[in-house]
Amino acid sequence: VIIDTFLILSIRIANNVSPFKGDTNHLSHMTIKLGLNPNQFSFLVCILNLIIFLFYFSMVKQQLSIENTSVLISFYVLIIALISLIYYFGKIRKDN
Repeated sequence: VIIDTFLILSIRIANNVSPFKGDTNHLSHMTIKLGLNPNQFSFLVCILNLIIFLFYFSMVKQQLSIENTSVLISFYVLIIALISLIYYFGKIRKDN
């Protein structure tokens, strides 16, 4: 949700639009355009949060080292890439 908010604010500012103006570019709107209903989106967010929590918990338990930190960064990059794909395909669906 924080990444979604950051991306939306960045896009609005880059397009010279007020960051406080509402639109349908949020992740939830994009997933609905792709065919998920609001309950499925909520479930997806809960699962992603659980995966992130479990991943972080396992990293802390193993006491973070430089190698583990790079794995953690890679994991976050993967999540951001997945979110970007949802935005991309949601935009394509919106345009068609």
